[in-house]
Amino acid sequence: MHRHHDKHGFILLATMAFLAGVLTLTSVGMTRSMIELLAAQRAVDVMQAFHLAEGSLDDALKQLKTLTPAQINGLLSHTQTLTCELPGCGLSVSDNVAGSTQDTDGLIVVTAEGKSVGVTKVTQRILATVQVGNPGGQAFNYAVAGSTINLDGQARIGTAFDTVKDAAKLYMEDSPTGGTLITTASSKVYAGQLDFVNLANLPLYTGSPSLCPRCDDGSVFPLQPVDLLANLHAPKLPSIVIDLAPYYSEALREQTIDGNSYHHLTSDQTLQNVTLQGLIYIECGVNVVFKGTSTVNGTIVHEGCGGNINIGSNGRLTIDSTVSTPTFGVPFEPAIAILGQPDLGWGNTTTIDIKGFVMHNATRSVINTTGTIIGGVIAINAPSNSKMQNNPGPGGAGPIVWGPFSVAHLGGSTNVIFKPLAQNLLKGQPAASQAPKVRVWRQQPL
Repeated sequence: MHRHHDKHGFILLATMAFLAGVLTLTSVGMTRSMIELLAAQRAVDVMQAFHLAEGSLDDALKQLKTLTPAQINGLLSHTQTLTCELPGCGLSVSDNVAGSTQDTDGLIVVTAEGKSVGVTKVTQRILATVQVGNPGGQAFNYAVAGSTINLDGQARIGTAFDTVKDAAKLYMEDSPTGGTLITTASSKVYAGQLDFVNLANLPLYTGSPSLCPRCDDGSVFPLQPVDLLANLHAPKLPSIVIDLAPYYSEALREQTIDGNSYHHLTSDQTLQNVTLQGLIYIECGVNVVFKGTSTVNGTIVHEGCGGNINIGSNGRLTIDSTVSTPTFGVPFEPAIAILGQPDLGWGNTTTIDIKGFVMHNATRSVINTTGTIIGGVIAINAPSNSKMQNNPGPGGAGPIVWGPFSVAHLGGSTNVIFKPLAQNLLKGQPAASQAPKVRVWRQQPL
């Protein structure tokens, strides 16, 4: 008996199984490719949206530079708005104090939004705390300001890498017969602008007396001839008003948080090889000595009244007001505010590195050290001791007018490198010609 063997059906089934497998593999590959394409597209859309958000923030900063404090408050109360020109962008403004519609500290929060135009329609936001204008403070534009600036030894202002455009500006208010900008042959002044109030109408360097006897020395002023940098009839700066109360309150607040007594010093102290965080407020007449190698990530405020801040022989003190501390965030600026009449015991065997402004009464103090001040120096006379002692305690005097400017005396190999910083300490209004200061204080994606 013959059996019929038909192999065509088997071949057909095998072929169909093979094709099904191929189709399955192809489908898997296509699916994976599609997923990867979508992921790649989303990555592109995310990047596009983030760049749009950054562009929106740039638009906001340009507009904020032109607004008055009243207009800033209009943004906070939503009677005014910011506009952005990019497609898919958005801007909103609020105060850094939740619920407030009035700016009191010069800080506002800008939320910049960008929406991609791609397939996935991604939205990215940037939250930026922005310093605007000077409603509660004054941004100081001078590297060194005083009645007279006196450099001796190998003291320097600026660096050889500075250009005229970004170099330091110097302000001198007096016109003494001995000169207003005094240097030695070893001094270096990399300045981009010299502002002399010059009420006595003295010449720059020809004749005697003159404003700057060495201003014709290219080795002392190496950037370009000083004749091109000097303004012989600069306007007098407005009065500087200082209110210690915010610093006093902040010191007490920080002391309650971490329990450290150094935040508010009421008696003489010697601090050796320490690293301190936040604000240090020193009461009137108190003497503080830093020995060894010490660091302050924050701000020092001294009321003065004959107290002092000394650095021990061969000691090194670093003060950085720009670093964010773990507990208190970005500290108050400037890095060190020497108020009243403290003696700065910074001899030529010491080293001090400061990021921030130094304010001191130079009739009693000479900064004669090895080290760098990244920020600037303001030399100004203190108010009477009675005013300092009454401020900021209970029933205190409140904001106090300082002045006039005094001698800014820099010696040793002190190097001042200008960096404009927000001066929360200074409560005077900026000159009318000064544009509002706008900068991003903190920025984070949402």
